[in-house]
Amino acid sequence: MMTRLAGLLALSLEISAAACGQATQPADGPFDACGTLVQVGPCVLFSGGGGQYVLADFCGYHVGDTVRVVGTRSSECSNFCVESDGCIQGAKLYDPAVYPCGTDIPSLADDLVPALLDTACQSTSGLLAAIAAVGMAVTRRR
Repeated sequence: MMTRLAGLLALSLEISAAACGQATQPADGPFDACGTLVQVGPCVLFSGGGGQYVLADFCGYHVGDTVRVVGTRSSECSNFCVESDGCIQGAKLYDPAVYPCGTDIPSLADDLVPALLDTACQSTSGLLAAIAAVGMAVTRRR
């Protein structure tokens, strides 16, 4: 009975927040969204992904620029921007014209290194086989 009552109370609070124009905040965790850098009072915030977020660094982008932000959403961050819905920690900014939202971002470790290692291993195995063949031919008794 208490569980049902608590569930109804939570639902009514969520409905009343929505009715008053207050959106419920998205959960903390991985974040990947496109939006715009906006000036809100003394703060520059990223506006996108369902809120306005503080970024530690703008990576050369400026107010008004459209960017793709990838990082970790945190509502429990300390900042002086009361208009923010939290922070994007470890944020990396990308040009959405180059890396559009919803597309994979290439990873050096995941994409390039395995391919290089495969090529290097194949080249090395061929070279070792050639060295072994030359060595056998040179040291063979006549």
